[in-house]
Amino acid sequence: THICPLVDDTQDNTAVIGHALFVDPARRAGAVSAIVAQTAAIIGPVVLLQGGVGLIARLPIFTHFAPEFVPVEPWTKNNVTYTVDCDTNETRYENCYFPGPDYKGMKTHFWGFATMLTLVDVVVKEIHLAALEEGATSIEGVRHYDYHLRAAQPHASLADVGGVFAYSSTAPPSKQLPNPVVVSASIPQYNMEWVLSVAPRDGWPRTSANFWRDLVVLVLVTIGSGVAFMIFVVGGVRQGHL
Repeated sequence: THICPLVDDTQDNTAVIGHALFVDPARRAGAVSAIVAQTAAIIGPVVLLQGGVGLIARLPIFTHFAPEFVPVEPWTKNNVTYTVDCDTNETRYENCYFPGPDYKGMKTHFWGFATMLTLVDVVVKEIHLAALEEGATSIEGVRHYDYHLRAAQPHASLADVGGVFAYSSTAPPSKQLPNPVVVSASIPQYNMEWVLSVAPRDGWPRTSANFWRDLVVLVLVTIGSGVAFMIFVVGGVRQGHL
């Protein structure tokens, strides 16, 4: 069924018009997982249909007004048509039946998602990653650093770049950073884990032990900002502020 009835051709997100979430093989599993768990789920970072990379938070909604079985329509992408088999009684219950919690003695079923989308560019801005390559901080004369920020368990749409969704201007995902300092941050209940790798742009210098201490502190503070933003997003999801 279409999930984007409030998008029209005057907006930037026109590529999602007509998108059938339950039929798209790249997105069905994440959607079904959130429905079965009956809780909010955060998907991504993921390459968006409308372009760019983003995080998608979905909160499943159940109501007694919803049909017993999710209506499914075929969906075509790149001249390939996808569908989900709900034609027989057996497949209908297997693929299109998503009961919810009882409400005042009435049975409920899945109706749709409340969705929040955040572009990765916004996340990166909040973490201030650009400061690493712009020379905002000097550690024993080393001012410019390359970085990769990647998902530890990348979405299929980012598999070809190793899950890297943010990087410095001189270090595309295909570039191997030389012996980087690596720090990870995670929110296990939402299956979110990001890994930040940082290395001096011009190679590692011969320096004192203080350089390594200060660099590790800088990376930890940077990824800490990312964790704070992740917690902010999760908090909004939990409160239903979508």
